[in-house]
Amino acid sequence: MKASKYNFFVEYDEGILAYNCLGGTFLKMDRRSYDLYRRIVDAGSVSEPKNSETEKLVCELRRGRFIVEDGFDELEYVKARHFLSRFNSKYLSLTIAPTLDCNFNCVYCFEGTRKKGIMSRQIQDGIIDYVAAHIKTLSHIHVSWFGGEPTLVPDLIYSLSERLIALAEKNGTMYTATLISNAYLLTREMAERMRSHGVSTVQLTVDGPPEHHDRRRVLRNGGSTFDAIFRNVKEIAGILYVVFRVNIDTQNWESFPRLLNMLEEAGVSKSAVSIDIAQTQVFTAACQSVADYGFDTETFAKMMTELYPIVIEHGFQVRVLPKPNYGGCTATGTNCLLIIPNGEIYRCWNTIGDERERIGHILRPIKLHHNLTKWLAWTPFEEEKCRRCNILPLCMQSGCPYREIAVDGVVRSTNKCSPWRYNLEKILKLAYQQRVIAENREEDSS
Repeated sequence: MKASKYNFFVEYDEGILAYNCLGGTFLKMDRRSYDLYRRIVDAGSVSEPKNSETEKLVCELRRGRFIVEDGFDELEYVKARHFLSRFNSKYLSLTIAPTLDCNFNCVYCFEGTRKKGIMSRQIQDGIIDYVAAHIKTLSHIHVSWFGGEPTLVPDLIYSLSERLIALAEKNGTMYTATLISNAYLLTREMAERMRSHGVSTVQLTVDGPPEHHDRRRVLRNGGSTFDAIFRNVKEIAGILYVVFRVNIDTQNWESFPRLLNMLEEAGVSKSAVSIDIAQTQVFTAACQSVADYGFDTETFAKMMTELYPIVIEHGFQVRVLPKPNYGGCTATGTNCLLIIPNGEIYRCWNTIGDERERIGHILRPIKLHHNLTKWLAWTPFEEEKCRRCNILPLCMQSGCPYREIAVDGVVRSTNKCSPWRYNLEKILKLAYQQRVIAENREEDSS
């Protein structure tokens, strides 16, 4: 047997934090157990006297993939898991933009000045026909309501949701849905109706406290938006699970703690809100303006380790510990459609409405051509440095194929690496602290 090449060990509090990227296994070992692990992998076998302690540790290390058999090729395993997940024909990912109109005029909107309008009944029928034609082979349909701003046309979402849910229920297929919204119009009443129509989660975005947010994410008439969003978050958290995305950059990162204070003082439910710290970065030519104040990946990785402790201290949910996601970006998978109001189909949210990236139309059969095959043929295993990377199973979750595939040359980046390449050891310490704090709070409440 041998040590996995995806192992990380970090000294912490008189012990060792152990993490394996292949299985996403995270545990704390005492020094004695770690020394035994080292002797096992150095010897290539269990040379220690067999006893319950040794056997228990070896079993745990095997299960966590910290040790693997000598002939086990971990890279081949990663590749196999990746392609099996990515080309799983039983899962259908539908991103539906019922309108590309928006009530905001964000300074960095990646959609730019692309097609507007509202989805017609004919296009909605086309979506239903497509799903009906494939439903027998599907075990799960997931819909992301996107835009533009989808809450401008809630009745369309309700009616189309009812038809999709009816199809899924008739065929015993799981149906889930999320809403990507600026939340300006997302009142309690609307959230309740979204919930009753299959939506469980909403992702919204702010750019820090009002003095930053209201300079960037403004109404079309230039009006402020922060107060309305904040008021709605307080009302809807618990009806919908709220992913509270905060764009972080050189201009607003220092005000991040005050934003959390505002959430806490407003009495927002901490169990129903997850804080998502996001890197402000350029994706298309339309959002080139953020290049002047966005963090590069390595600096952002450092900011993550400074800001996560603040979230943990406040008691809000935040996903600190990364997990392997073998399928990677759904845009490169078999069953992934992004449908805009006129029925055009795309692969990636960043390409929405850009005709150069169109892969088909919902009213016509989708054919294999370059705009589609370049996504299907993309692989994260092309470069030697990626194949050798000891966080590869994690990077497939955060890696962005768009930067290599899309037409728009402005978005090219020389650094395609995940922030975890630069901060994983510190992240593991924070993840353990988060676990201990959560356990202590649970004990205090019992």
